Amino acid sequence: MKETELRIGNFIYYRDKEILLEVSNLGSKGFETIGYEGTFVYGSDDIEEYNPIHLTKEWLLEYGFYENRSNNSWQLDTKYGFTIWGRIDKGFNIYDEYDNEIGNTIEYVHQLQNLYFSLIGTELVLNA
Repeated sequence: MKETELRIGNFIYYRDKEILLEVSNLGSKGFETIGYEGTFVYGSDDIEEYNPIHLTKEWLLEYGFYENRSNNSWQLDTKYGFTIWGRIDKGFNIYDEYDNEIGNTIEYVHQLQNLYFSLIGTELVLNA
């Protein structure tokens, strides 16, 4: 994971522990994170202090994706009239309406968050 991949609001883990953090500030001296539950703040300019979160079925469900078993895909209907869908077999690959793979493979939660923001212009929100 590179610092340049991260945006405010991205989820990452602290070291090898599965402590969920949210990027809260990007500045000249690195970036800061806050515990997702608001429990603590941690700042470091060393990207090695953090790990990306692998995209799993559980994360897709948390973001409101649903499994379409007819074509073995995961889909998210947007309010803008199109669907984001992909397969999680070797990372989350995005496909067009003709089943052609497009774009890069998405392996991590922050990549999905960034893709959604790029396409929609708003943050991808966890289900309550």
